[in-house]
Amino acid sequence: MRRLFKPQSVALVGATDRPGAFGWHAARGLMESADKLRYYFINQRKKEIFGITTYPDISRLPEVPELLLVAIPARTVNPLIEEAGKLGIKAAIIYSSGFAEDHRNGGIELEEELKEIAGRYGMKIVGPNCVGIINNIDKIKVWGSIGKINMKTRKTGMAVLAQSGGYTIGGVNRQ
Repeated sequence: MRRLFKPQSVALVGATDRPGAFGWHAARGLMESADKLRYYFINQRKKEIFGITTYPDISRLPEVPELLLVAIPARTVNPLIEEAGKLGIKAAIIYSSGFAEDHRNGGIELEEELKEIAGRYGMKIVGPNCVGIINNIDKIKVWGSIGKINMKTRKTGMAVLAQSGGYTIGGVNRQ
């Protein structure tokens, strides 16, 4: 569980500089996180995002990250999680939607396959279709949605764990 709540290294697949996207929010959150957090952006089309060098895929990172953040289309998530498991990544937060909550496009089957892959590699997963985690004590923001918490200035002292992104986002914005 430490890898989810207090990782030392994080890779964000689907990092983008397109405002409003999960990959944009997650990238901004990582940049606000504690200085001791090592993070990497994965983007196949851009060489850098927010002045930070990107990598085309997780296999080319300088280290195996403790936590993988996933902000890509649902149909591409399971092959990524399979690759992450083979590399030894043991935790992931999947922002992507289109799994069991979406009954129209084979989402239930995708989620069942995701569970099987995670189980095979002993991987802990938050999501899919979630907004992430904010660890205000250690100043780590692996959050893929709106939220006004500034990790550099926010005082510590409270944690919120919630299933619903809508409720959680409302609470974060009311700080």
